[in-house]
Amino acid sequence: MLTIPAILSAHDSRAAAREPQPVTGALHARSAADTVFLTRRDPYGSQPFTRVFVGHVAGDHLPRPPGVDRVPSPGEVRVSPHLREVLAGQPGLAGLLPGRIVGTIGPAGLTGPDELYAYIGRTPGQLPASARPLAGFGSKWAPTPAVDSSTLDILRFALACLVLLPLAVFLSVCARLSAEARARRLAALRLLGHSVKGTLRVNAVETVAAALLRAVIGVGVYALANEVLAEVGLPGLQWYPPDGRPTTTVLAVCLIGCPALAWFVGRHRAREAALRPLQVRRGARPRPPKKYGLLLLLPGLGVICGYCVLGVLGRDPSEGPANSVFVPAGVLLAGAGLVLALAPVTAWLARRLAGTTESLPMALAMRRNEVEPGSSLRVVTGLVLLVYAASLAQGLLVELAHISRPTSSTQEYAIPLSDLSDSRRVRMGLVEGVKGQAVAMGSWIPDAGSSEPRITAVVADCAQLAAFSAVPPRG
Repeated sequence: MLTIPAILSAHDSRAAAREPQPVTGALHARSAADTVFLTRRDPYGSQPFTRVFVGHVAGDHLPRPPGVDRVPSPGEVRVSPHLREVLAGQPGLAGLLPGRIVGTIGPAGLTGPDELYAYIGRTPGQLPASARPLAGFGSKWAPTPAVDSSTLDILRFALACLVLLPLAVFLSVCARLSAEARARRLAALRLLGHSVKGTLRVNAVETVAAALLRAVIGVGVYALANEVLAEVGLPGLQWYPPDGRPTTTVLAVCLIGCPALAWFVGRHRAREAALRPLQVRRGARPRPPKKYGLLLLLPGLGVICGYCVLGVLGRDPSEGPANSVFVPAGVLLAGAGLVLALAPVTAWLARRLAGTTESLPMALAMRRNEVEPGSSLRVVTGLVLLVYAASLAQGLLVELAHISRPTSSTQEYAIPLSDLSDSRRVRMGLVEGVKGQAVAMGSWIPDAGSSEPRITAVVADCAQLAAFSAVPPRG
């Protein structure tokens, strides 16, 4: 959970570091001495295929992008290792890469090992008029983030729900399973003459040592898993193994935060055993379960059922800003309420079944669950979390698929006007399926690190503008 954001950050950082930057300021005509560039992004199956054409005179001293020792000379091509493998199996793809392949791009210039990327050296005269003067490489922001903002919000929500909530419940169940035996041992130490502070120190050393050992094992297992997963990758995302290795902050959280959390969780039960050892050794009757979990479960189920009813009635409730608040709140309240309300609901059901059954074994089992409903939590917590996590994961996967593969049949294309003659522009507007066209003009090219806005003017008649607008323009 801590390293996935780091993997995405490393992906975007390398994408920003290699982004070619145009000469900023007012738009001006190209000169023969300018070094120009042109970026072309095409789909190759389900993968993006990016080509950066750099037009320059041989022998010029140029800024080099990361991952290469120099910009390819005219007639030379540098490709990513994965693109070189694709070219070996698809020789016809070389028609998109005019020139001779002289080397590959290093990891510093690629967002992942599966990326299709190439730098192509050309002369300035071989590039069209839409090629822009090159100022250098590197930007503060990635041109295309690995995960867009809406998907990233869903990813954070998934991490919180599918990792933090089950982890919290799992730790609480583990604490309940070990609390009774540990409390009896601590009470025995107290009855043998240990002081309260000494007993608490014994518990602290035992808890911290066990948690630290398991944290070290967990970090080691993750480090091995990262090396394997980096080769396999996740759907739509692959990374280099160093990107997913734990940073100093992650190691501090795991190796210091986990033992500290374990000590904090076990301190309350240990203090109770140290202060009242006789009560612990005699096995006092457990307290009845608290019913405050129902206060979370009922509102959560109300929100979920309300969305289901509206969906059945054909009134889509997913639109609007309230959806981003109600859906996470309903899911989190229902998940937490299921766990917290399990004990009182179990006690109530056990009492009803014990009063109606005629079987002695069933009656004895139900009376035991009525007296100690927390024992049922150990049995069914895994099943409850499995159903909860599976249903939540299904909804998240459906939402991610909808975002990453839009179902809209409308596509938008931007073509430099200088690359089109008047006759070509007229013919493009007559192509079947074209809903509308307009001309956009920019005032200047702002610096990537500047907050100065760029003024864009759209030139179109009313019918053309209406084709681009969700709401028909008026006036």
